[in-house]
Amino acid sequence: MEATKQVLMKTQVGLRFIAMMTIYAKGDMERLRQYIAEYYTDDALATKPVEERLAEFVTAYQQVGRFRVQQLMGLSDYQAIIITEAEKGAGFYMHQMQVEEEYPHKVIEYMLRPVG
Repeated sequence: MEATKQVLMKTQVGLRFIAMMTIYAKGDMERLRQYIAEYYTDDALATKPVEERLAEFVTAYQQVGRFRVQQLMGLSDYQAIIITEAEKGAGFYMHQMQVEEEYPHKVIEYMLRPVG
């Protein structure tokens, strides 16, 4: 687990994912709202606004709790596919994230879905 986190920390997408999941794990939905507003691209927010994205996180938090990284399915500096296990025994989830290559490496795409 710790080794996986260290690998993620070496990539821009990994740093974004860890930051977002740390806020999510604390249940600080107001801070998560701010994070989404600040670190998602305008195009990503035009496709799915902050409040809609936040509502998905709130629902996930209420239904399955926090996520624990289990496996990296694919990882580059700017894209990742990460498999996590849900805290409340709700199985496994796939997180797919892509960030911009230019600083501040805003999130272009983030998808969360159950595995199986």
